[in-house]
This record gives sequence, structure tokens and C-alpha cells, in this order.
Amino acid sequence: RSGIGGILDYAAEADVGADVTISTASADSDVPTTTRSNQALAREYSYQTERQCDANVKIFETAIRAVHGVTPDGFAAIKVTALGNPILLERWSTALREIYKLFGRMDVDKDGMVTFEEFTNVWNQLFVGDSMEIIINDMFKRFDKKGKGFIDPIAWTTTLDPPLMRRLAGYCKKQGSFAQAVLTTDEEKLVKSMQSRLRRLVALAADLNVRLMIDAEHTYFQPAIDNLVLSMQREFNKNTDCVYQTIQCYLKDAKTRNQLFMDQARIENW
Repeated sequence: RSGIGGILDYAAEADVGADVTISTASADSDVPTTTRSNQALAREYSYQTERQCDANVKIFETAIRAVHGVTPDGFAAIKVTALGNPILLERWSTALREIYKLFGRMDVDKDGMVTFEEFTNVWNQLFVGDSMEIIINDMFKRFDKKGKGFIDPIAWTTTLDPPLMRRLAGYCKKQGSFAQAVLTTDEEKLVKSMQSRLRRLVALAADLNVRLMIDAEHTYFQPAIDNLVLSMQREFNKNTDCVYQTIQCYLKDAKTRNQLFMDQARIENW
């Protein structure tokens, strides 16, 4: 009577260090690593983890069908860490954070927009390559698809997928934190597998008119989770509210992130 309903949440999730294959490496090792809490962790992704993620998809599908059977317009909740290796999520999140920092560096006058002049000036400071003028023009057009003459934060964060991030890192003059954070080609394949699992669940929920809520998780995973959720919302929220994002409102950046997501939905019309 009061409009209060339930959410079916199968709480399958994982964290770095929990039932995940990790090997310790020295900070000077040539092995690509990710670091947290002053520990260097080699990036290893076991087939066992991938098989478990595939099994979790089937369980989530059962939960979605259960919601449809009991409350057809109800909610099912899922956790992205059940669909992909948490080490990979942390690696991808690190790369995305470095991308956000790069936008802030390019936004010289701090007006929230990067003009072609700002983009060119900072590019020449940080990147190198042959035919620089052609590369700069090509890169800017990738972000400024509508030809507005500037890049906004939404265009910046949504255009830079893992392959483009890797290409950008290849132009870096110095192999700093951004270049080191970019995913390898093998990691990109695993990201696509994760995206495929999530899309399979969202497509099922959409077919059954079940609303799907993607849980927020540890902050060191969240940028990657946000990226995944936004890609699903663009595809499935055009005509209905199928995919829901979760924002932890006790975090300092919650208001800014919420405004960014709302602006994105308004601009892209979903």
C-alpha cells in the first residue's frame, strides 16, 4: 500500500586477495603490476576465476527470472565483481582514474571544458610522435564528435575505451602512472568478456521487464563498475528504466558523480 517493495540481491562478490590468483612481485620487476596498500601484485588471471564468473551469470539469471515470477516490475541486484576478476577491475579503475587526472591537467583554465588550444598545448607537453598535427586533430575529433570546439568531461570519459587508452599511452613521452596503468591486449579481452556477461544479464532483465540494480562496491573497483553500468544504460535505458546505478552518498564525490551521470543521460537522451 505504501509503494515499498523488495530487491532480490544474490550477494556473490569477490575482492582482491579473496580466492583470486595473485603473485607478489618486487617494485622493480619487469612484470606488469598493480599496487595497493604498498604491495606489488602481479597481474594473473586464472581460468578458474573465469569459469566461476560464467557460473555466477547463471545464478544471476535465476534471480532475475525469480523476480519476474513474483513481482514482474521489481528489482534484481547484481555485483560486477562476480562477473570479472577483481584484480582486473582494480587495474581498469586505476587506468580510468589516471584518465580523469589527465582531463584535469588539460583543462588549464578549470572551466570544465578542454578547448582545442588547451588540448594541443598539453598534448605537446606530454606526448610525442610523428605527424603530430594530424594525430592531435584526429584525437580531438574523436572526443569532440559533435564539433562543438571543446571536450567536456562526459565525452572524455566515455570515449576513452581500453584500446584508445592504450594507443594514447603509446604516445607518452614518459612512462608514468597513466602509461603503466593502461590495460594490455589480454586484459582488454577479459574486459570484453566481463562486458558480455553483464550485457547478457541486462538483456534478460529487459526482456522480462525486470529492473536491474548494479551494486556499488569497494571504491578501488568503482570507476570500472561505473563505466560498465553507463555503457549498459546507454543501450537499454532509451525507452525504459531498466539499468540502475548505485551511488554511495557518504562519499565526498557522490554529488559530483551523480550530476555527471544525470547530465550524461540528459545529453544522450536516455
